[in-house]
Amino acid sequence: MRKLIVSIGCCILLTAFIIEGYSYDERTQFINSAIERFEKSHVMKDEIELLRQKLADWMKSGFNEEEWIDIANTVYIIAKSNDVKSKVIISTYPNDKATIKYQTYGQRSRGDQPTTAKELTTCEEDMYIGVYYIWSEREGEATSDKDKQYNIVDKIEEVEIAENN
Repeated sequence: MRKLIVSIGCCILLTAFIIEGYSYDERTQFINSAIERFEKSHVMKDEIELLRQKLADWMKSGFNEEEWIDIANTVYIIAKSNDVKSKVIISTYPNDKATIKYQTYGQRSRGDQPTTAKELTTCEEDMYIGVYYIWSEREGEATSDKDKQYNIVDKIEEVEIAENN
């Protein structure tokens, strides 16, 4: 009976990560890439060590979702305080000229309002590195998946958004 309960728990946890869109490995790779970016950007070593410690704690916790939100938010806070940004080129298909909305993983979890991109698609946004929800809207209605996440970490990122027709 004990093995069955563990198996069910693992399946539920795995399903949650599939819904969110990223596996443990992808999340870990994102954090490692963020650390690499911070090192190249001359972020203070104590901030980088804090992030490494949070990553280790998250792994020891069994990949607790609340701790993941904290890690993702820490990446954004460090990026913002050190002005570490990515140039993000956002396009929509099959049509352009959509409004883009985005918010970090932490902002979404706190219920903060999303940011609206400065221009219609295809557009470029300077964004602090982090985990973001990015979606398109037309006439105030979402035209793509509002829950799709994007890891923004490289100096230049391209995001292609498939709109629902």
